[in-house]
Amino acid sequence: MLKLSVKGRAHINRKIFVGIFTTLALLVTFYFISGSQNVGDIFRTTAPTFTEMPEEQTTISAVETKVAEYPSICKNTLPYYFSPDGLWREEFCVSETDKELMLTVSNRETKVLWKMIYREYVPNSDLVSDGGMSVSHWSNDGRYAYFNSYMNGDGGGCFVPYSDGVWGLFRLDLQTGNITTILPVFDDKNVFYNFSFSPTDRRLAYRVNQEDLIILDVTTGESLDVNHLKDFEDEGGFIWSKDGLRFMYSTGTLTSESEIYSLRFVDVLTGNEQILFESNGNCYLATEWKDNDVLIIEQNEPYGKRTILEFDLNSNTIINKTPADP
Repeated sequence: MLKLSVKGRAHINRKIFVGIFTTLALLVTFYFISGSQNVGDIFRTTAPTFTEMPEEQTTISAVETKVAEYPSICKNTLPYYFSPDGLWREEFCVSETDKELMLTVSNRETKVLWKMIYREYVPNSDLVSDGGMSVSHWSNDGRYAYFNSYMNGDGGGCFVPYSDGVWGLFRLDLQTGNITTILPVFDDKNVFYNFSFSPTDRRLAYRVNQEDLIILDVTTGESLDVNHLKDFEDEGGFIWSKDGLRFMYSTGTLTSESEIYSLRFVDVLTGNEQILFESNGNCYLATEWKDNDVLIIEQNEPYGKRTILEFDLNSNTIINKTPADP
């Protein structure tokens, strides 16, 4: 199903406070642990899509009332993450019942709760670095939840303001509880993935450390290498066309004198790549892909100056340029 290789490093976004929580939680887990647990031995369920509930849209008391409606094996976990329709909640904590560090997904109406135990989704090691687990993508049809295990990372360029090293990616069938490995965990805890889902759910663009990007068809298992025009070290800032057949991403490569940045366009059917922008010092990040194939791009200069570019993919020209901070 997958074409994989090993070298270098890669990233994916998540919140920094989880690392501190995980360190404390691991101490509790290792103290209380009393034998292995099986994943998914809970109930049967269905699922929707999932996002974080914006704090500005509700009061604390309303959120607390909402949280009380979900089954939970955690205690006082923050922040709160809900599905758009309010049916599902995600938590990462030490279970007071199981004495295990785990990711859970619970349903408000059916009271179903799925468990994914942390130590079963990380590299085999006597010492596992600060990290966590999170739901990174929910399928549009509500059948699958994709979750990952990760190690806390740091920043890198305008396209990676904060990044984590992903150890593995998995798919939970919310109707049966079956779990499928999409990107397997390596024994080496220094091997990481970076990945991005297409808006149609069909494809996944991913990279193992500093190897070539690979486009995976999740429905068929077929993969295709991206034909890179130039090598690069770091990548991020993925943005897709609505049909899921093209994507843009940013890259950075450190040289002895400076860092070379580029913004690249990829056709997922052929794997062909085009470099739209490249600069010694200016970092590029595509922030919006409009229906008329006009891209909104941030150009970030070394000393903080930012410029907003409007780029027409049909004519390959900049049609507008304005200061981001007038």
